[in-house]
Amino acid sequence: MWQVVSAIALVVGVSVGGFILSLNTPTVGLGCRTGGYLIYVVIALALHLAELLVWWFTSPLRDEDEFRAHIRKHTQHAPDQVAGETKVIGLPGLLTSNAVLRKFSQKLTEILVCSILFLIRLLPLKHKRSIIENTEYSIRQYCSALQDLTTRDWLERIFFTPVEFTNTVWLSYMIMAQTAGAFNNCACMTSTWGGWGGYMDFTQSDHADSPLVAKYWLQGTIITCVFMGVGMGYIVLEWLLQAHLSTENYRDAANGLQRVRRFRRGTHWILYPSTLMVTVMNNFLSACRLRSNGERKILVWSKESNYRPRVGAGIIGLSTNA
Repeated sequence: MWQVVSAIALVVGVSVGGFILSLNTPTVGLGCRTGGYLIYVVIALALHLAELLVWWFTSPLRDEDEFRAHIRKHTQHAPDQVAGETKVIGLPGLLTSNAVLRKFSQKLTEILVCSILFLIRLLPLKHKRSIIENTEYSIRQYCSALQDLTTRDWLERIFFTPVEFTNTVWLSYMIMAQTAGAFNNCACMTSTWGGWGGYMDFTQSDHADSPLVAKYWLQGTIITCVFMGVGMGYIVLEWLLQAHLSTENYRDAANGLQRVRRFRRGTHWILYPSTLMVTVMNNFLSACRLRSNGERKILVWSKESNYRPRVGAGIIGLSTNA
């Protein structure tokens, strides 16, 4: 939960800093600059909420018994499998078994194959037969892979990724436009986005001498730098905690793991507030009958552990008990 809250705070916090600067810099009000940041934040939050809803409604973890039975069924014979053999396990709730969608994709595949092959037959090409066969095989293989996509994969490809890319382009445009002075025009400087008309203070259009401007710029800069600094610090910290996994030297990896354990032991007290918050939230959701139990489904580092799994049994136990 705290990762989700941190991600929201990072995006909103940085945007709030820019919003404060733009809103309180003459001409004061909601205009092109502040409206642009507002659009970015609204789209980002809407995408975040949509992803949470999609993840919730397509999650196999909602049905605990079905999930455990499914994992246990596919892992009980795992130690007997031949080394190097890979088997894809489909989790319940993630597979796209909709017959209507599958039939539609098959019809679409046939139309696509016929259209492309018709265009190839019109071209004066050498070895046309082999080209047609290879093209048809490639198209059918690609479409077959698309038919096996999960609901999450489909939404990611056709909705989330395009919208997130568009939102990123919009933010880049806002930054470049402000840097290049593209908003220094009457339409943007009159702050007409508020819906009550606009005004323009010609005495403050080029140089603002109000003492409040410096105050708001200081506030916006501090807010933005704090959130960006915390976010960058978290990224660096995670890299340091996992850097020992990238070395090929066993002794260096072991020393790095020992340093990580000492660091986690020294900072273990930080988990107490988050644990209390998670406990309160679980109790609240259970009281509202939104969650049947408060069991955690994540790995939590602890100071002491006496569990020593056998080689090859760790993954099975993790899959069945997580």
